[in-house]
Amino acid sequence: MKIRDIAERIEKIVPLKLAQDWDNVGLLIGDARKNVKRILLTIDITADVVAEAKKLKTDLIVSYHPVIWDGLKKITSEGPSSTVHELIRRNIAVFSIHTALDVVTGGVNDGLAEIIGIEDGKPIGDYVVNPADDNYKLVVFVPAESLAKVSNAVFAAGAGAMGNYSDCGFSTDGTGTFLPLEGAKPAIGHKGQLEKVLEIRFETIVPAEKLDKVIAAMRRPILTKRRPLTLSNFTTAKTNSASAESAN
Repeated sequence: MKIRDIAERIEKIVPLKLAQDWDNVGLLIGDARKNVKRILLTIDITADVVAEAKKLKTDLIVSYHPVIWDGLKKITSEGPSSTVHELIRRNIAVFSIHTALDVVTGGVNDGLAEIIGIEDGKPIGDYVVNPADDNYKLVVFVPAESLAKVSNAVFAAGAGAMGNYSDCGFSTDGTGTFLPLEGAKPAIGHKGQLEKVLEIRFETIVPAEKLDKVIAAMRRPILTKRRPLTLSNFTTAKTNSASAESAN
């Protein structure tokens, strides 16, 4: 297995985009094309850790703290850069994860919160939303007079959360058309007649684990001024993949 393959697997667990802007994560030393047989895990890369890595014939060190923090103006066998020099000389690669591991779900911060007894913890301050979480974009077409009821229902069920914001959505108006055919039982219009209705296209983001609950909330009968209307025309698309599902 090559370093780049291992890096891909690590990122599925700890997405590096979660790291703070000031941090230095990822492959810091080495060639991504290098084959790896032995990996050493560590918090910090010290001289003792490098000595152990050499003894174990380690190909890759996965560390919590980065071995390179600031820009290096020189790399020599003595002084602050001596550890980096020795890693390069011994052809030992380094991959660091640091603040990405801190904030990922189930990571360092969650572990510390559990230890001290925090319940239902929420992120505060400067943090990054996990780009690897499965989210869906929900798009639904609703009568204009039902937009508030539908959006409030899906937000209450868990849709529309983005970082430090809730109730996030977008809507545009337009004209929906349909022609009820033989056997149809239209709630609006008449069979054989083209109907035009002012509709709103409403879309929002939904966490995968709340999708069923949000759809159930959205599909509850909405009482309009004309007659009861059950929502059914909607589409959901996974935001981090090409897969999509729809229902009509």
